Amino acid sequence: MDWRLITYGEFEPAFNMAADEAILEAHLAGEVPPTLRLYGWKPAAISIGYSQKITSQEIQSIKDHGLDVVRRPTGGRAVLHLGDLTYSFVGTSIGDKDKDRAASEHQSNQNSVSILPSSTDRSSPSSVSSPNTVQEGLQPQQGFLSTSVAIAYKQICQGLIEAVKEFGITLELGTSNSDYRANYDCFRATTNADLQYGGKKMIGSAQLRRKNAVLQHGSILLNQDQNKMAEVFGNAQQVNGYRHANLFEVLARSVSMPELEVAMKHGFETAFGKTLVPSQISNYELERIEKLVPKYQISDLTT
Repeated sequence: MDWRLITYGEFEPAFNMAADEAILEAHLAGEVPPTLRLYGWKPAAISIGYSQKITSQEIQSIKDHGLDVVRRPTGGRAVLHLGDLTYSFVGTSIGDKDKDRAASEHQSNQNSVSILPSSTDRSSPSSVSSPNTVQEGLQPQQGFLSTSVAIAYKQICQGLIEAVKEFGITLELGTSNSDYRANYDCFRATTNADLQYGGKKMIGSAQLRRKNAVLQHGSILLNQDQNKMAEVFGNAQQVNGYRHANLFEVLARSVSMPELEVAMKHGFETAFGKTLVPSQISNYELERIEKLVPKYQISDLTT
């Protein structure tokens, strides 16, 4: 089965987050194949991690700078969606992570030995090789992503690495940084889910899993103002700093969106050995998006 490429479009922030969740749900239900979606934000916005704290004063500052604010379904820190390309990728893991964890706990209780990684294990490879578990009556999807979060990040990030190679640039996976949670800004610290150039982050990603369906989405920095986030969050000491790596700055030229689409398509096809067919969001997904949009529309984000 061919995979889908949903080509670039610009949408309201709440729509973007609802669309990513809707595609995850549709894939879990067997309605759509693995999907790569490329999108932008209109208006530009700052997305906040699922459990990240933010004050009403910070929200007001974001809006005073002409930006919208939305909470992501994934974790992590604040991300500025301006001068970037956002991607989301949805696929299937080789097993149901919740069931893997339950099996691990059961085995541990019986023998005091865990044969499978727990849901918090982000370094040990998964030993799961069982077929997918899907609800009765739904079309099964062949699993290809590891149940290990760390390994799945590497698998998906390989598509991004191959995409950027199309422009003659080699990115490297970041390393875990203990300062990450202390930063309000996703791009001021790196984790092993991020891709960097010259020690500076160019692509930051986050992941969400439901049963054996996996959503990973992230921001690819193209020509983003180095100082914008520091200005928005009132950190004057960080203004005029070299915060991140911009693709256009590294290349010393701009790249058109059609060029970026082709590179992303080729990158994921190379990484996974599949063909991506340009497509549109399905009616099934559109119906789910309509219901999910209110969940992401923010009136007060003080918690």
